[in-house]
Amino acid sequence: FDNSTIPKPANHITIFTRRTSSPQNGSMGGRTGVDNICKSIIDTELINMFNNSCTNIRAFISVSSNDEIRDFPSIYSVPTNIKVRSENGRLIANTWSGLLASNSGGDPTGILGTLYGLTGFHGGVPSVTKIYWTGSNSDGSLANNCSGWTDGSGYSSGKVGEIGFVNQNVYQRTDQVCETELYQPLFCICF
Repeated sequence: FDNSTIPKPANHITIFTRRTSSPQNGSMGGRTGVDNICKSIIDTELINMFNNSCTNIRAFISVSSNDEIRDFPSIYSVPTNIKVRSENGRLIANTWSGLLASNSGGDPTGILGTLYGLTGFHGGVPSVTKIYWTGSNSDGSLANNCSGWTDGSGYSSGKVGEIGFVNQNVYQRTDQVCETELYQPLFCICF
């Protein structure tokens, strides 16, 4: 069976996550490290069933003032005028800007449902099973980020989001000490 003959939706940005082989605290190796985590957990076979173009892979996380989620279109050429879907093809937002709030602390302007149903979040400590590192405010600007995702100590903190929300909490639920270990530490994008 040749799946290349199956019609697919037009190209879009895909958001995905998956359990890592070992939990990740705030020391993930900076931008290179978090992107490599995303490259290690992507299910290319599944995503290719729903997306024609998914060769650029980035962690959906703010690392520094020069590398914030809100700046992905200018620094990583993330397209802004195409739909954002889950790895299974479910519509999340009509455009990139719909993922973000217009100001820090505001609600994202165009999320069409919670991230909860996108992928199965896996077990662990009940208080951390629904959170993931973002280092971001709801507008995609930089927040606490475990020293650029290089610090796994109990002396600093990083911003986490929580699935199940369509408001600001999806990206800036709370601060978590950087030593917190998460089995599903990141949301990732490919385009």
